[in-house]
Amino acid sequence: MNRILKNIIFTLVLALLWGGCQKEWEEPQFTAPTYQGPAPNKTIQDIKNKHLILDSYKLDSICSYDEIFIVEAVVVSTDEGGNFYKSMVVQDETGAIEIQLDMNGLFNLYPVGQKVIIDCRGLIVGDYNRYYQVGWEYRKTSVGRINALHFNRYIHRVGLPSKDNLPTPLLGTEIDMNSLEDVGKLVKLENCQFAPESWGKPFSYNEFVTEHTLNVQGVSKPIVVRTSNYARFRSLKVPSGVGTLYGILTIYDNNYQLMIRTRDDIQFAQVDTPEDEVFYSYQFNENSIGPEGWSVFPANATRWRFVNFGGDQFMYHDYNTSNIEMDDWLISPPIEIDATKESFVRLLHKINLVGLQEYYSLYYTTNVDQPFDPDNYAPLPAITQFPSEFSNSNDITLPNLTASKVRIALRYNNHGGNPSGEWRIKKIELINK
Repeated sequence: MNRILKNIIFTLVLALLWGGCQKEWEEPQFTAPTYQGPAPNKTIQDIKNKHLILDSYKLDSICSYDEIFIVEAVVVSTDEGGNFYKSMVVQDETGAIEIQLDMNGLFNLYPVGQKVIIDCRGLIVGDYNRYYQVGWEYRKTSVGRINALHFNRYIHRVGLPSKDNLPTPLLGTEIDMNSLEDVGKLVKLENCQFAPESWGKPFSYNEFVTEHTLNVQGVSKPIVVRTSNYARFRSLKVPSGVGTLYGILTIYDNNYQLMIRTRDDIQFAQVDTPEDEVFYSYQFNENSIGPEGWSVFPANATRWRFVNFGGDQFMYHDYNTSNIEMDDWLISPPIEIDATKESFVRLLHKINLVGLQEYYSLYYTTNVDQPFDPDNYAPLPAITQFPSEFSNSNDITLPNLTASKVRIALRYNNHGGNPSGEWRIKKIELINK
């Protein structure tokens, strides 16, 4: 048998063996979440009825462990827009209530329109300035967040999320302003207009939660639009015209508030999205520190160094678990600025926050040609956003300057030797808004 024939036979045998080993692949069958427990027998109003003394530190158990207390509701809030933090609002035909849940990104588990079954055994009900809340007991005085490992014990998803599951939004003219009956509900405020003093301002500033007064046609009391400084739509400018807002109606004492969920809840003819003008952007690399670039102080003792790790490149201040005193500076080269515009500093950073946030701060000087002297540097406003994964800090305001150049310094000061965490900075930007 010649070599060619042998190769042909060998190939045929391999093909037969390979074909015999193949199994038909079947796509995994998707099944919607189901609930197999006791049937719902209570309502959200039944939960509220367990807590009749408001504005106090009194907390109430919803039911005993051997009682069946099951509520069916639908999720009407979302933390996707950054305006809700570790909380979820659910609503049924009798009302709405907030559930405290210790996890970010809740919208991935409980999106808007998701039906849920709530098993109330082990949960308590209280209020935060008249706003009803459900969760675990925290220090015997307030409603705390349910640990993420125990979500499935209390909250069961049913079916797939759908807008068809949502209740019809309550119109502003239908809100009962003399009771708490409508607090927590999904609302639609038509023919509304912000107070003139809010026109053109951002929905929220990066440094603090912001409130804007809203007047709604046909509604006797103004409603406050309260927006977190972590909201992803916070930089949108408050419109001057008349439009429609959706959101969750909340309350603080006797003041009704609207919590917008995402950008889509703002339905006005003109809502400006400001474009940030980045006039200085520096990505740290292994050559960042040098005569014409960034510098460190003290020159021979600082723990600032460049690291290339896991595909990320960043400037890094060393981790400290001992009582070593550290006061280390990382100083920029001179940066040209436009003194006629409002400028901000923004960091792309992450932090292992074992120590205090006050260890990590920013400074500036206009004495750019002088040798480094800490006394020539003035502090900038506090860094308030310290993400655990690489993300932007808050935008930190530079004061009104008359100079044309500035140096920015990152300072790591553990105040005499207290243990603290590491600080990693990928990029620094200076922007105009």
